[in-house]
Amino acid sequence: MKKERIGTDIKVGIFVTIVIVLLAYMTFTVGDFRIFKPKGYKVFAYFTSVAGIDEKSKVKIAGVDAGTIEKIEISEGKARLTIRLNSGIIIRKDSKASIKGIGLLGEKFLEINPGSLDQLPLKEGDTIIQVVQVADMDRLLTQLSYAAEDISSFMKSINDVVGTEEGKRKMKDTLSNIRDITEGLNRIIETNDERMGRILANLEKFTDSLKGKGPALVDSLKNVTEDIKTIIEENRGSIKDTMESLKSATKKAETTMDSIDSVMKKIDKGEGTIGKLMTDEKLYTSLNKAADYVARATRFRTFFDFRTEYMQKDSNYKGYFGVTLQPTDDKFYLLQVINDPRGKVTTTETTVTTPSGVSTTIEEKVEDKLKFSAQIGRRHKDAAIRVGFFENTFGIGGDYYLFDDKGKLSIEAWDFNNKESGNTRAHLKASLSYTVFKYIFLNTGYDNFINKERRSYFLGGGIRFEDEDLKYLIGTISIRP
Repeated sequence: MKKERIGTDIKVGIFVTIVIVLLAYMTFTVGDFRIFKPKGYKVFAYFTSVAGIDEKSKVKIAGVDAGTIEKIEISEGKARLTIRLNSGIIIRKDSKASIKGIGLLGEKFLEINPGSLDQLPLKEGDTIIQVVQVADMDRLLTQLSYAAEDISSFMKSINDVVGTEEGKRKMKDTLSNIRDITEGLNRIIETNDERMGRILANLEKFTDSLKGKGPALVDSLKNVTEDIKTIIEENRGSIKDTMESLKSATKKAETTMDSIDSVMKKIDKGEGTIGKLMTDEKLYTSLNKAADYVARATRFRTFFDFRTEYMQKDSNYKGYFGVTLQPTDDKFYLLQVINDPRGKVTTTETTVTTPSGVSTTIEEKVEDKLKFSAQIGRRHKDAAIRVGFFENTFGIGGDYYLFDDKGKLSIEAWDFNNKESGNTRAHLKASLSYTVFKYIFLNTGYDNFINKERRSYFLGGGIRFEDEDLKYLIGTISIRP
């Protein structure tokens, strides 16, 4: 008994030592705190929006990796990027920074134009002055939506005026009047073309008479006056008709403007279909709800994770594939498929009677290696609770997030009816995980620790990524005929 106790203490000591070493490594080499000064130098840049850029995102110059985004924070209402440039990379005072993406839906990165060679280089702690702000697609789409609504309302108003039978008739009359005016002017010009020629000839004679005799000047003036009088007398009716047509067209235009003004007043009062759309509070509320549903849909996040755990007790590996659906920041759904090498053990005892005596054979068969989990969770600040099915049985679990969600401490309990082989109590599992890089994490813990026959330490790791990360792959896939 004492020997077994000493052996357990040694195992616990080894496990604790391994955990401390892992935590020390993750804290000093992966976290923000570093023993040694990081390589390269840092500069800053300010953007009104850095949508799509995360900490550890790449910095490129001419398409070549030149550093990383070390930190993103808010400063005076703008996003302040701390940029860690590699040693040997030189950018100038007139350098320019912009946010770009790989492909249509690819991963975002920071592109830097290093500037002109005749400018002084930037030093540690300097700021890149010239930045290309990224257009906010949501704001742009919203403005386009508002513009489309205004255009639609205006076109409907015009349609209400012109689209009615009365409006069509008025427009037709107006066009007919304009046509009559044009034809009248053409007739005047064609009819008096010869007389206009004589007027010009008389004017020419008049000019010549200024140089000559007085009687010739008087005769020329008299001829001009008589020609003008004749033209007016002969075309009095045409001129009168033309003026009446212009007057009628003016009245038609005034009537049309009055009709448009009347329609706009009805819209303001909430009359008619358009007016009801513009002033109905219920419709406004419905549109707001629809917009809220759309906004929620755009915030819906999906995470995928693959991990494996080496079980010290059986020297086997246990695999997990999980999908986390997160409709809001405080609510999530977890679906898992688990490959458990221990599975469900069925024991068959066979007794055989022979002339030499009775022999008993015991056979153990492992079944149900594939298990499923389906859980719903709620998160409040750094703590979360989960309930649902844990490996085919009802269970409950809790999580506590550390280091800005890079670390997670979890405890889970299931199989309260002791259906698992070798269990005399519920199945309890404690684990600690830590994200080492953007997609890679390590985890360790103590599984089934209140059942002596089944308890086991485990050590493992895996990858975890969001559906947004798939955009990089989609954006870089080359479509071939």
